[in-house]
This record gives sequence, structure tokens and C-alpha cells, in this order.
Amino acid sequence: MNESTPHDGAVLTPVQQAVADHFREGGSITAVLAVFVILAVVVLAVAVIYHYQQQKNIQSPTVGDPHKLFDGLMHDLALPPSQRELLAHVAKDLHLEHPAVLLMSCRYYDASMTRWVRSTRYSSDALTATQRSLMDIRTCLYPHG
Repeated sequence: MNESTPHDGAVLTPVQQAVADHFREGGSITAVLAVFVILAVVVLAVAVIYHYQQQKNIQSPTVGDPHKLFDGLMHDLALPPSQRELLAHVAKDLHLEHPAVLLMSCRYYDASMTRWVRSTRYSSDALTATQRSLMDIRTCLYPHG
């Protein structure tokens, strides 16, 4: 059998033949390792670039957009996700032009929450649980207030 024809009888291209000859002669483990190292470096580089872009997207969109500023601040708060969602819901319901003010003043927070609670149509049990959650948020945001 001719060396350029594999067992199934197909004719190999010169590149395929060179690869086949390389591995038929024993190949080189160094070459295989080099390929894996190069692939690992490429994957690592992509991961680092992706992480950098994610951080940049979290920090940069806050300029000039009060709602994105609020979202960015909410992302950085040490609140459980359910409480962050509640605070975002309150800000949206109140149609706040600059919702980040909720996070800057306990007096404004209290006044806004009072206004929001009066406008909600929750059942008394749901409202009590929601008010408890709002007080937990207040305690976290303003521990000395």
C-alpha cells in the first residue's frame, strides 16, 4: 500500500500527509504541549479581557444617567437581591428623576418610603412584610440614623 493513501484508500493532501508522517514517526510531545499552552494562554487572555470589559461596563455607564448611577450603586450595596429589587421597584413607582437620592439621606428615604407605602395597594400582610423589609434596608443604609 502506498504511504500517501490511508487504510480506507483516500488520497491525502500534502498537509494531511505531513501530519500523518509526523505522528507515524512518533511525533513530539513538546509540540502537543506547546499547542495546549498556546490555547490556554488564548483562553486566559479572552477571560481577562471579558472580565475587564464587565468591570468597565459596571463603572462607566453611570455618567450622565441618574438611573444607571442608581443601578450601579445598587449593584455595590451589601443588600440581598430581594431588597435591591424592592428598592428599585420603589424608585420606579415613585418616578424619581434621581433615584440615587434614596441612598443619600435617611430623611429623604423615610419620606419617600412613607409616600410609597401610602400609594401601594398591597394586602395588610404583604404590606407589613414589605415595610419590615424597607426598615431592614434603612438600617443597613443608615445604621446611625
